[in-house]
Amino acid sequence: EVGEWSMRNFGEQSYENPAEGFLEELGEFAHAHLKLNQGIRGTEAEHREAMADAIGDAVIYLADCCSRVGGVEDFAGREVLTKDFRSKQTTLHEYWQTIGISTSVTRLLYTVTSTMDFMLSQVEQTSVSFGLYAEIIITYLMQICFLLVINFTFCVESTWIVVKERDWT
Repeated sequence: EVGEWSMRNFGEQSYENPAEGFLEELGEFAHAHLKLNQGIRGTEAEHREAMADAIGDAVIYLADCCSRVGGVEDFAGREVLTKDFRSKQTTLHEYWQTIGISTSVTRLLYTVTSTMDFMLSQVEQTSVSFGLYAEIIITYLMQICFLLVINFTFCVESTWIVVKERDWT
């Protein structure tokens, strides 16, 4: 669905464009997270809303990136959205608690960007590994949302409802 919408609105373009959009959204997330931690330039609710919006937008860009690689239907990680991660999250949450939530989120953001870098280096090889790395990135984003008590699925679905109605032409 994202791929069809993107082709209608943006036409043929390189997968690098949505990949760059994905990174831009991570920057917006990091900005809101930093300001939340500093307690400046907005309320906690405003910063949390900005973080949730950035996560939703990032996933849409990632889905578009996957669709443009070819062989990856819309979003390779679609089924990861419906998996039950509660047991994994509990274990991870205990670990992340030992180093602190803020530090954990920052480390996960670094991991997301390095995984994206590696994923993009795989484009010329196979779209299968590209989809696998997209799923790994989604798992990291879900962990970030879990740590910050942000509903990942709601972020993605509510953002998509708004974005898919936009006409960018």
